[in-house]
Amino acid sequence: NCSTSPTGFGTIQKFTREQLADLGHIPAPMPAITLLDDGFGDIFDCPYGEQFDGAGNLWVSNRFNSNLVQFTPDQLNVGGVQFPETQIGSADFYQPEDIRFDSAGTLWIADIAENQVDAFTAATLASAQGTTSTIPPDIVNTSASLGGPSAIAFDKTGNQWVANCID
Repeated sequence: NCSTSPTGFGTIQKFTREQLADLGHIPAPMPAITLLDDGFGDIFDCPYGEQFDGAGNLWVSNRFNSNLVQFTPDQLNVGGVQFPETQIGSADFYQPEDIRFDSAGTLWIADIAENQVDAFTAATLASAQGTTSTIPPDIVNTSASLGGPSAIAFDKTGNQWVANCID
């Protein structure tokens, strides 16, 4: 959620498999767990893209904080206000939206305002683990065909597909 109560900076919510299976009977379930901002925009400011890594950590792009934050499985099980274990900012980010891991563990970030797709390799993410860092992406795709990239997908052969909002 980009901007919701009680803080106005957004939340991350978990709905269980059982809740999803029962949507025909209970179409508006309460979230099983909610991660909240601290009320000052220090954790979230329009959380947008989410993706789990192989260790079960949740990575989130903050569209208006222009950063990536990462939460451990233990933090996710507790919910509430949890300060991210890892925060990555970059001068290359302006409004990161969707994020996706590829099969090599590289995290790709669609930046709608910069008209580019950035990436951090698995090694870079591992070295940033547990820190608050400002680092340049390992890979930057600034193809002239990108116009407001907002979503990323990989097909089974590893090709990257990017949804553009502006053509």
